[in-house]
Amino acid sequence: MTGPAVTEGDLGAAPRYGAGMALVTPQRIGIAVIGVALLAAGIAAVFLTDNGPGSASLVALGALVVGVAVFSHRIESLEFGGAKLKLHALARQRLALASRREREGDIDTATRLRKQAIGFERLANAYARIRRLTPGGPSRTEVLDGIVLQASKLAQDTEFDPVDVWSWFDRGDERTRVIVLGLMQGDGQLLDFFAALDAIEHPWSPFECFHGLVVARQMIASLNDLESAWLKEAIVEAQRAERFRADGESMRVGEEILEALLA
Repeated sequence: MTGPAVTEGDLGAAPRYGAGMALVTPQRIGIAVIGVALLAAGIAAVFLTDNGPGSASLVALGALVVGVAVFSHRIESLEFGGAKLKLHALARQRLALASRREREGDIDTATRLRKQAIGFERLANAYARIRRLTPGGPSRTEVLDGIVLQASKLAQDTEFDPVDVWSWFDRGDERTRVIVLGLMQGDGQLLDFFAALDAIEHPWSPFECFHGLVVARQMIASLNDLESAWLKEAIVEAQRAERFRADGESMRVGEEILEALLA
């Protein structure tokens, strides 16, 4: 399966569509409603009561809550923007943890962690080589799809902690997020709905968006009604915003998901 043609810009450091695990739209709406209610109560209290400090606190709290709802994605981007987790760093972390486990006598865990570290280091080196040597377009996409497939096989060959994997997606740069989506495709225990949703709503590249759709498609049967509604909304909004652009594969997978959700 081949995703959208990948150009040099798709592998850059800056987000193309957005970054970070922002609050999904229904969450932002709910928080905004609470914030507006607090603001209204505070403003009313200013004119109807003599409790000045209490009224001011309500207004301030309401403004803060509304700010979180509106700017959540920017807040999280600022929090992690200068320290996105990269694949090489992730490999070093796994090696350091493997050494610690070995000193503690946990040889099996140390062996598993080293296998993960070697896998991440190879994937990172492959990514760097592709960026340096392969021109943008279908040929690059084909090679990158192969890297995602390697990540999928890595998840099949060695056990990962789902909490670790989900954290890597939240903290990762574009390459790390794509690799995590590949891990999820290889092991159903690692699947995470909100990671897939974020990849569709706030992808760093069309390539990430495509693999977010692939992960979401794997999860259709396990979604509850609310998650299904959120996924449908995300795909429809992506289509409306032309996020799939002229990419036939992303459009096709998106349509498959919508048809399955309506079945």
